[in-house]
Amino acid sequence: MYKVLKQYLKDNNIDAFAIGSSDEFLSEYAAEYAKRLKFITNFTGSAGIAIITGKLEKNAFFTDGRYTTQASLELSDDFEIYNFSELGDSVFAEWISNNIPEGGVLAFDSKLHTKKMIDCTKLRLAGKNYIFRSIENPVDKIWKDQPSQPSSNSFIQPIEYSGCEVKAKLEDILKYMRDHDADYYLLTKAESVSWLLNIRAYDLSNTPVLLSYALIDKNGVITLFTYNIERINQNILNKIHAQINVKVIDEIESYLLTNLKGKNIIFDQELSQAWFSDLLSDISNIINKKDITILKRAIKNDSEIEAIKKAHKLDAVAMITSLYDVNFKIQNGEYIDELEVGKIFFHNRNSQLEFISESFDTIAGFGSNGAIIHYRATEKSNKQIVGDNLLLIDSGGQYLCGTTDITRTILVGKAKAKWIEYYTLVLKGHINLARAKFPNKTTGHQLDVLARFHLWQCGLDYQHGTGHGVGNCLNVHEGPHSISTYANPQPLIPGMVTSNEPGVYLPGEFGIRIENLMYVKQSNNNFNSFEQLTLVPYDKRLIDFSMLEIHEKKWLNDYYDQIIEEILPLLQDELVKVWFEKEVSI
Repeated sequence: MYKVLKQYLKDNNIDAFAIGSSDEFLSEYAAEYAKRLKFITNFTGSAGIAIITGKLEKNAFFTDGRYTTQASLELSDDFEIYNFSELGDSVFAEWISNNIPEGGVLAFDSKLHTKKMIDCTKLRLAGKNYIFRSIENPVDKIWKDQPSQPSSNSFIQPIEYSGCEVKAKLEDILKYMRDHDADYYLLTKAESVSWLLNIRAYDLSNTPVLLSYALIDKNGVITLFTYNIERINQNILNKIHAQINVKVIDEIESYLLTNLKGKNIIFDQELSQAWFSDLLSDISNIINKKDITILKRAIKNDSEIEAIKKAHKLDAVAMITSLYDVNFKIQNGEYIDELEVGKIFFHNRNSQLEFISESFDTIAGFGSNGAIIHYRATEKSNKQIVGDNLLLIDSGGQYLCGTTDITRTILVGKAKAKWIEYYTLVLKGHINLARAKFPNKTTGHQLDVLARFHLWQCGLDYQHGTGHGVGNCLNVHEGPHSISTYANPQPLIPGMVTSNEPGVYLPGEFGIRIENLMYVKQSNNNFNSFEQLTLVPYDKRLIDFSMLEIHEKKWLNDYYDQIIEEILPLLQDELVKVWFEKEVSI
């Protein structure tokens, strides 16, 4: 459909239009109505920005290292593909400068991009006389059968899982407002609103958030803007224990214009949607501060940690059962393909208590498909799992008590020496990071080399981060912390949950990734360490134990002892039990 969009741009004298993968809430995994980038380009990943030109034949597409291979397979030859993880944010401006004549019209939908992104692009193009124009999204004009906006039921996460009443969370924000002499505090991210109110919904297929904005006044009154206000009924409001006015989301602009004239308002101007800044800068005094709920929700309290542990026990039963089912089909010569693997994992998770949804669409990549870092099987790409190769399975679940994310790579058929060598190198890095002890104020950036070291010594690396934060029945990818080669100043603080997922990928051949979730735990003498949340064994057929050091073997044995103690009693199927006991016997 991008050619229809190109004609629209040409007819309206627009030289280039930027379209990203996010929705009006900057969600990572957007609802169907907001998948405008997919509709235009056929790209199915969760991170990408396309620049569609009105007068040129070529267009540009920017994504990160997880999706460059996938983009090359899904996009037409009319797109030039760039990895902004390697080239940096300036790549947008550089492409525009090199391809769009000076004085050209550059259009964007200010509801779908951050002010930071737009301001950075403007700054780097200063002096070129480009005309930046915010327009109504033209994709919505040409998308004739665009799905409707979500209107799912909402529910409350119980206090035993959230660990903190709304009143206490709200008081922290009100104190922050008093400290900065603010009249209002605006939350523009749906996950921030959902966390504050302990409310969840089914608006997104993989993230149980209520798509909404929230405006908090200095007296603690919350005005909530969302789709379909009837779903925030009196029963829900009574459980929140806060004074809340609910309005339809289309009213937010007029409400802000009417009530915020001359007022002091706090919001995260850089990481909020650009249109909020454009609107409020004309009528109010903006106090640009980071969204304090991001760090607060990243540091889990004791109740949340216990709830997340429960989620991982439920998930371990589902994972182990699924791995048994997949291995049984393979070894007995039954037909199985990548799509069937996804169905098996969903079925076994769906059988667990408190299961809400998958935390993302299952990645099941066999052979060369496993080398596509965030691969999604389709009817066209789907491979039968037969012969000798590796099967990479990255999956996760949303439970009322927590969010999970796990990757296991399993052997299909006979192993090659290279697979065993590379798998063991990945495992060594995985263990190296899991064993880390580090002082307070250490960042994930400082620890990243622990996971990559053994791969680097063999001339290998991977084009994605080693660790991302994970929410509590919220986003599977959560900030502000990370473990990556890219400098992130946020220290790892006790209570933070992170993934540990080194890998190695040979395009056209295979992919290997091993991922656990773990949380930061306070140790002695101002030092911290990691405690494992994921409780699922690795494929011992791919481990060269002679390559493991004594301390690595000890960690593996201790980890397996924990899995046996906590998960074996939960397995009900006797055949699964027998298989599991063999897997953890090393």
